[in-house]
Amino acid sequence: MFRKMRWKYYLPKHSRNYSIDVKSFQEIPSAKGLPYVGTLFSLINSGGAKNLHRYIDRRHQEFGPIFLEKLGPITSLFLNDADEIRKVFMHEGRYPKHVLPECWLLYNKVKKYERGLYFMDREEWFTHRKLLNDMLLKRDYYSEAEKNAVFVEDMLSRWLDCSNDGKVINLEDELYNLSLIFMMSFVFGNRFHENTNIFLPRIHQLSDIVKDIFEYSVKLSMLPATLAMRLNLKIWNGFVNAVDQSVQITRELLHDAIQLYKEDINDESILQFLLKRNLGTDLIERILVDFILAAGDTTAYTMLWTFYLLGRHKDVQDKLFVDIVESKGKNEQSPAIRNVIKESMRLYPIAPFIARYLPEETSICGYRIPANQLISLSMYNSSRNEKYFPNADQFQPSRWQRLENGKYASVIDPYATLPFAMGARSCIGRNLSKAQLFFTIDKIISSFEIESLNEVDVKLNLITLPSQPVHLHLRRR
Repeated sequence: MFRKMRWKYYLPKHSRNYSIDVKSFQEIPSAKGLPYVGTLFSLINSGGAKNLHRYIDRRHQEFGPIFLEKLGPITSLFLNDADEIRKVFMHEGRYPKHVLPECWLLYNKVKKYERGLYFMDREEWFTHRKLLNDMLLKRDYYSEAEKNAVFVEDMLSRWLDCSNDGKVINLEDELYNLSLIFMMSFVFGNRFHENTNIFLPRIHQLSDIVKDIFEYSVKLSMLPATLAMRLNLKIWNGFVNAVDQSVQITRELLHDAIQLYKEDINDESILQFLLKRNLGTDLIERILVDFILAAGDTTAYTMLWTFYLLGRHKDVQDKLFVDIVESKGKNEQSPAIRNVIKESMRLYPIAPFIARYLPEETSICGYRIPANQLISLSMYNSSRNEKYFPNADQFQPSRWQRLENGKYASVIDPYATLPFAMGARSCIGRNLSKAQLFFTIDKIISSFEIESLNEVDVKLNLITLPSQPVHLHLRRR
């Protein structure tokens, strides 16, 4: 083990401003495990990957804000300190590198299939990310979201028609399907609404298949994907079949849309934006297939968690309704909706962990971290930390109320919760997601009182999901 050294003059250029004593990497608190598998069996005994958030919570309680652990084939640093989390994003470099699921990488290799922005790296990623930033991060998509009012109304009608005394069934499926409809409308623009008979049947089909992909991905994360393929395991074959189907359906949707859009030079859709830049059909397909597949589940489950929380807190829901009505009277958007969304994403961050590989040696939490070491940011843990959010386990949207000094009413450090990450590789679809969430919440709460009929816990399936189906009861206002 290296002796403690003063790294002020030996750190990389961007880190030499540290004047504290920096300890060696070997001195980082570490969970003891077995050769090759590390502490994988400890995780399995704690409930497996679906309980990883709680397992890591306990490790942070044991070791503090930073620790090292080997879970099967993956060795990672886990970090939950807000200041140090910001530092990670500051030092992620020009080409931020994140973790890619092994099963997805293997699928791409076996199928010789080139993927979109999420899988791109270095200059290829930088070029196309910069291009898409101009379209996706500099526009407010709320007016585009309003065009989907009929789909929200149809969903509410189904809930009432198919329910038992107002009890909503298949809530998860309905929100997933709605999320894909919103995403398709953003991607395809006006022609989507003019040709719903072409698009909607395949969107419904795609909704079911994409959910299967994530189920298989979680199971494959617990064993080497290459081994699963070589043994011809059912789980691998199911994953491949689901991805094949999802890619094929999305390709068909894009093909039909491109034919419809070729002569519509005035359309402002994402697809037309890319077509006008002459990127080529193959590259546009790569970008949009991944964009559509990645966006559906994240926004759908954020909506689900939000309605679950509102249904359990009638006082918050009543105040939200009043604010919505008053804001419409002033022809403004409701600030209370924004606060509800922030608080819901704090309590149930869709990405419970955000991973990065830093390109250069860096000092984190007073330890020397070598280049290319995997760092997992424990966002589920930090966003429920009393250090940053008083009464952290309580649903209090009012904590996000802005004060005259610009700070929040009851938030010590807002960077302790980062639902869309931050930095150059932050979620590029966040404006689309926010527009959908804002509009859907507005539409539903304006017309209905909702009540959550059951209490659910959290399980992880790559993202943060309810442990069992959420049941809601609707009453017209």
